[in-house]
Amino acid sequence: MPSFRYIPIDGAGARVAGVLAGASEQAVLAELETRKLTPVSLAAQKERAASGGGSRIGARRLSGVYTQIADLLRAGVPLMRALRLMAGRKSQPRIAGVFTEIAEAVSEGAELSDAMSARPEVFPPAHVAMVRAGEQGGFLEGALAQLGEFTHRQAELRGKIIGNLIYPAVLVVFGSGVQVGLPL
Repeated sequence: MPSFRYIPIDGAGARVAGVLAGASEQAVLAELETRKLTPVSLAAQKERAASGGGSRIGARRLSGVYTQIADLLRAGVPLMRALRLMAGRKSQPRIAGVFTEIAEAVSEGAELSDAMSARPEVFPPAHVAMVRAGEQGGFLEGALAQLGEFTHRQAELRGKIIGNLIYPAVLVVFGSGVQVGLPL
């Protein structure tokens, strides 16, 4: 749930600042009104890593999420229910935070691809484009399954490349150390 930083004026005319969590800006304004506070300013606050704000999700985890959503859709589970299941992950708070935001956006009428494009630090443009194509073509579960497989293969390849570059890097560092240590 997003947090909003507010500065209201209380009944005595004093300004106080605070942070309030709410489903939307209107919900926070309603809560301030019930507290008999007149808001002077209200702004959405950046979320921290515990809810997925600003931090990346690993490619392997993201591929697993894509595959799980595709499997749920193939099994006949509605998209909103699948998104809520991903949002309910207590063991993976980053994924839960991101998919909570996506589920809220989709429940408010946004397309899945549009909700994903609002989080470019998590979903690359190529992923958003594949989901958009799946939505428009009517094969969302297939697009998500292919995206999960593609992302998994990409993560494996990245891991192999990094693993294969470690040994030469160690040799270069060791060789440079020996060369510096040798007397001329």
